[in-house]
Amino acid sequence: EDPVLSKIARKAAAGHLVTTILQVEENPLLRDRVFKPLVASLTAVEEAEVRFDVVARDLLSCKDKADCEQAARAVRGAIETAQRAVEVRSAVTENLLSSLLRGLPRAERSEVLEALAVALETTSLFTPRSDAWPEEVKPLSHWVRIAARSDTDYTNWLTERLAHAPCYVEELRFFDDRLATLAARRELIPLYSNLLVRLSDRRNILGVGELVSIQRRVRDGIAGRGEITGPLVALEQELRQVLSLTESVNSDRIGSGRETGASSRLQQKLQSLRKSYCSALEAHGPPVECDHAA
Repeated sequence: EDPVLSKIARKAAAGHLVTTILQVEENPLLRDRVFKPLVASLTAVEEAEVRFDVVARDLLSCKDKADCEQAARAVRGAIETAQRAVEVRSAVTENLLSSLLRGLPRAERSEVLEALAVALETTSLFTPRSDAWPEEVKPLSHWVRIAARSDTDYTNWLTERLAHAPCYVEELRFFDDRLATLAARRELIPLYSNLLVRLSDRRNILGVGELVSIQRRVRDGIAGRGEITGPLVALEQELRQVLSLTESVNSDRIGSGRETGASSRLQQKLQSLRKSYCSALEAHGPPVECDHAA
């Protein structure tokens, strides 16, 4: 067996694998399920020019809660469809990657990984330019190239990543996480405004049912993603603080009737959160309650 030809064949097979996955499965899925219905600014843009930050900006510019939820459903649908396709090809992908990478010397393994990175970059819908990506998410090619230049053998990681998850899973989760957060914030702004009104009268007991319902949905979303950071996690922590302070206020009002400082802390917290949420939505049709959030 000619070692030069074997090396060329391995690199070609690796590139062909990811090119096929993207061109046959995931690129059409993103175009048809996410880009075309939700990102109007891309209708006249060539695929090679698509910047991730531009897609994120437009996709996350949903004008109201219903608009955000519709976009989130489309993104989650794309994730589920892509994952089903992964499950169909997972065994074949795993076997191919194992045959291409296992037991190779570091230099040859790096060449195969570099071929994978190049194929991902040239076939992806998104430009690989570093200035087109936020700090929170990077294209798969970025991580594959880091693996290619490392002395550590990342064969197990790469096999798990390509054989058991969509290539665009991180990008789609980025959209899903932020759309869910936007929808929840739009729902919370009027609730926080109502709490502030009721807080001003010491005779009022503050309702928490809707806040608990939103917190439950946010927690379900976090559990489904397996995340420990990100905007949904931060939102859940904020809700936990608001609920704790609300319960303290109610306890004061039902019990002794004396204020312990929980009321003023809750007022400051609600005003701060409402102002922050409204500021983030300023360019995207904020709720009417934001008129009084300054």
